[in-house]
Amino acid sequence: MKGKTAFFIDIDGTLTAPGCWVHENNALWLKRAQKDGHKVFINTGRSKGNINAELMEAISFADGIICGNGSHFIMDGADVFKRAIPVETLCRFSEYVLQHEDLWCLFEGEEELFSINRDSDADESSGIGRIKHKDDFKTKYSACPIEVVAVGRELPEGFKELFADELNIFELDGYSDCVCKGCNKAEAMLKVLDIIGFEQKYCVAVGDSGNDRSMLEAAGTSVAMGNADERIKAMADMVTLPNTQGGVGEAVRRILYASEISDEK
Repeated sequence: MKGKTAFFIDIDGTLTAPGCWVHENNALWLKRAQKDGHKVFINTGRSKGNINAELMEAISFADGIICGNGSHFIMDGADVFKRAIPVETLCRFSEYVLQHEDLWCLFEGEEELFSINRDSDADESSGIGRIKHKDDFKTKYSACPIEVVAVGRELPEGFKELFADELNIFELDGYSDCVCKGCNKAEAMLKVLDIIGFEQKYCVAVGDSGNDRSMLEAAGTSVAMGNADERIKAMADMVTLPNTQGGVGEAVRRILYASEISDEK
């Protein structure tokens, strides 16, 4: 590719393998790309508060981090833009989940995490707060901005319609992520490109699942992981190796350093 390239990379199932392990080839080729003037951004569905210290250290080489499915962008250690789910929406969401004991819910904040109907012992040992009343976010936690609400098992009939005017809902494997209306990975990616002055055609998005679809569709070049959902593979410009085999690094290598691959043959 001509011109400087900006890479936007999902975390789970893409950059990392189970255990938040980043394959050495991913770090090798991404850092080489940065040395040559290209940019590397994380674009994750996780909120900032759901990126633990170990994982944050593993991705610390990135030029910036988009969190919460496009809700929050951090560059050079500072917030560039962010949107939190309104407190009134969180209270309505809490009331709904508290009335459905077969659902579990994790409120992912900028710093804190809260849960409903999850394993209380596990949550307490992990420092996750408990939501016990529908108005807790109004009376106790209004100062805790929430970027993502993850809700578990298949969504009940009528759920999406109930919150359609307030939330973007991404249905994933066994759970769904909910964020502010208008937030998604593509919109955040395009904002970042404008901020750094890079052309959209020199933008590469790398992902593996449904919440990556918007950024893959908007990118100049889309890359699906070898372990990706088959529907994601079908729409991508390129399919790389699985996350356990350093697929992100292999994609960078093929896109930026194809001539070196030819020389090796």
